[in-house]
Amino acid sequence: MCDELAASPLGLCGAHERGYIRAGRPGGAKTPKNFFATYERRDRPVPVTCEDQVAFRAWCRAQLPVHRTGTVNLRGLRPLLRAELQWGMYVHGLQPVAVWHLTWVQSLADECQRRDVASLAGLDASVFRRAYHQRMVQEIQQALRKIYFTPSDTRDAGYIETEHFGVRFPHRSSYVDLTCITL
Repeated sequence: MCDELAASPLGLCGAHERGYIRAGRPGGAKTPKNFFATYERRDRPVPVTCEDQVAFRAWCRAQLPVHRTGTVNLRGLRPLLRAELQWGMYVHGLQPVAVWHLTWVQSLADECQRRDVASLAGLDASVFRRAYHQRMVQEIQQALRKIYFTPSDTRDAGYIETEHFGVRFPHRSSYVDLTCITL
């Protein structure tokens, strides 16, 4: 899944086409020699041959998006994960605390795609090697906790999310652990 325009009838952008050649052309997809003069100049469709369509498509699916400065590309991620990352970036942007560099967010998205992560909810953040990925995942999970759990769910789990009741404490978490209270 790439936002870039195709560089040839193979349907790959220039960066992905170079990567495809470096990878040894998995699946053997190719265009005829001199296709531009033979086909395109005469306004005829260019035939693309492929020895193993399944292998070629598998290689295409496994490719990460081309990185562009100032952009986070979430294409290729599972829909729930994509929405969770978008929500996490939104909530983080509301806070005047730490900065997430876009390259960090993109590398987290890439790592999630490589690992075929379906959702960050319930995921152990320690599966990521980089400390900033772990911190980002934990922060996103905190933001998702307010969405995924109802007030009764939190009570049953032994904590209160004060934001469920419209109460926000400046520079504090809205998570109040009740498990240490004895009756």
